Amino acid sequence: MEYRNKTPNLTYLNECFFYDKTSGVLIWRVRPPHHFKTKRGMLGFNTRFAGKEAGYVNNGYRMIRITGASYLSHRLIWKMVRGEEPPVHIDHIDMNRSNNRIDNLRCASKSNNACNQGLRSDNKSGYVGVYKRSDGPAWYFQITKEGKTYSRHGFKSAEDAHYNRMKELPDHHGEFSHIPE
Repeated sequence: MEYRNKTPNLTYLNECFFYDKTSGVLIWRVRPPHHFKTKRGMLGFNTRFAGKEAGYVNNGYRMIRITGASYLSHRLIWKMVRGEEPPVHIDHIDMNRSNNRIDNLRCASKSNNACNQGLRSDNKSGYVGVYKRSDGPAWYFQITKEGKTYSRHGFKSAEDAHYNRMKELPDHHGEFSHIPE
């Protein structure tokens, strides 16, 4: 599977941005004349943006618009640091979508990336993967990986179901397990 927006070439990206490895942000460089149709466009852009953090935040992810398309910042960073087209799925290890330090990014399958998710907005238990049975007082947990769901039920509380889910999570999700502190 190929990602829908192939990133611009590496030379172009390096002409546009400086990557700050400490903060994980892309900073606009003074861009050269061949990036613009007019000198006025170049001067206006460079005056307004050079030296500033690139992009805008959308749904927690930093997005950058260049060459007529929008790109996720972490995909551009992957290419700039690794020198290769980014994989289809990139996981933010700490689940912080705006933390684009290269050591916080890893290649993931769609299933692996789904392992590392936070609490859903419709969750009523307060714990990821923990639900109350509709047919009785018992709580249960579930773990899904590669389209297969593993579940256990009969817990007296959400806390008990969560505790047991956390014990079993590494067996199913491996390094992509998200175990809250």
